Amino acid sequence: MNRYARATLAVLLIGLVSACGSQPIGRPVENPTQRIEIVGASVLPPQGNNWLVAYELGKRVTGRVPIRIYGPPDQFRGSRPFAIAFSKSPVRESADPTHTLIAQAEFVELREHKLETLADFREYIQWVAYLGSGPPADRFRITDERTSVASDFGAHCFRYDSVSEERENARVPNAVLVLTISIVLCRHPLDPRYAISVSYSERYKTEQGSYLDDALRSELDAFRKSVVFIPVTERP
Repeated sequence: MNRYARATLAVLLIGLVSACGSQPIGRPVENPTQRIEIVGASVLPPQGNNWLVAYELGKRVTGRVPIRIYGPPDQFRGSRPFAIAFSKSPVRESADPTHTLIAQAEFVELREHKLETLADFREYIQWVAYLGSGPPADRFRITDERTSVASDFGAHCFRYDSVSEERENARVPNAVLVLTISIVLCRHPLDPRYAISVSYSERYKTEQGSYLDDALRSELDAFRKSVVFIPVTERP
């Protein structure tokens, strides 16, 4: 697996490489019209049926405890989470129990890295990738990946899409799974030291195929475009 894939799997999408269960993880979304704040941004929960709050990091964990490779500095670990993820379970009544669909928003510290051009975005991903090597990322073989400017999301926004094969998953060791990832990473307009990542991922058995239809894509796109930047404040 190349560096882009390791960065994506292990860093920008927290916990997706370990989230493949047969039972719903998390708690129901209480009010889908109420915005939820993370450090540096707020989002609306995905709209539609069967969405759960899978986990909040930095505040409390409500589902499976994910692996955190790289996070913001300690001064941001306060009342607001620095990442929130939602899972849709089941996607449909006949869905295979191993299928997962995750949507996530995350606060990202860029440190010394710029995020002004597509080259900057690729360089940042390569740098972060060194922190994501080894298991569980080595279970994956990337088959397709693309990076692009995401101008429809705003200035200094970039997109990463990938498709990977996963083998030796502990829950379905004899199956070949497909993991598709779509990330939009935007430099924070109020503080260029930080960025906000909004993403979604689907995992399914090869023979099962994707469940992403127009209705689901609309829910996911609306979630990503619901992001509103707010001032980045430190913990008192």
